[in-house]
Amino acid sequence: MAFQIQYKVKTFSSILDERVAQQIPWQKEWREDIATFLLPSDYIQSDSSRFQNVVQELLGAQPKSLSPHLTAKKLIRHCILNISSTGEYVDLLSNATRGFDVSGAAAAASVGRGSECDVVCACIALLRASGIPARPVIGVTASDTVGTQEVDPQYIVWGEYALPNAGWVPFNTK
Repeated sequence: MAFQIQYKVKTFSSILDERVAQQIPWQKEWREDIATFLLPSDYIQSDSSRFQNVVQELLGAQPKSLSPHLTAKKLIRHCILNISSTGEYVDLLSNATRGFDVSGAAAAASVGRGSECDVVCACIALLRASGIPARPVIGVTASDTVGTQEVDPQYIVWGEYALPNAGWVPFNTK
């Protein structure tokens, strides 16, 4: 028995002017389609006191004193430094993908480790807890995580956060 799979692919590329991004102020109110990415969701428990406390600890009494871009970078860095990753995205059984390896933001934060999917979820939970809309993205790549070498096609998960009037800014936790 042989299978052939075909799928349509969309590719995206982004360039962010770091200097300009740092000057973008906080949004007073988000459009409805973006504001939905401020809400807690499955595996992204942004309403957990754990994430609220980390935001308070990292940003202090004036959480919007930094620009949203600098705030996002600070929160993402905190997750990457404090949650060790297995480096894996998928749950494998005898080299067959069974699904994504994800326990969620709260589980990874509580034990300080998780899959690469869990680290992305934790970053997104912190961003949402701080008032920055964020979302996970699932894709397929045939490049290593820095795009310099070709590898067998594999799933990849990354996050994106919204910057007012700039769009979605991708970030990779690997």
